[in-house]
Amino acid sequence: GPKEAPIGPGESDLDFLVEFDPHPPGGYADAYFGLLESLEALFASPVDLVVGSAIRNPFFLQSIERTRTTLCGA
Repeated sequence: GPKEAPIGPGESDLDFLVEFDPHPPGGYADAYFGLLESLEALFASPVDLVVGSAIRNPFFLQSIERTRTTLCGA
């Protein structure tokens, strides 16, 4: 099969499936973008945050279920 080219710093993104506790009006955006900016700074790489409750595509959800790794669970 095809071989993947080596990926250097900042060339790939990281995908995170996230859920947030309820927030007051305006607080959700602050939580989302605050986490996004913190993760991008931590990893020095682009990050995609996907909110699990917003996923409507069953094929995408199946793909996530097969490949996800839990980093922190509350």
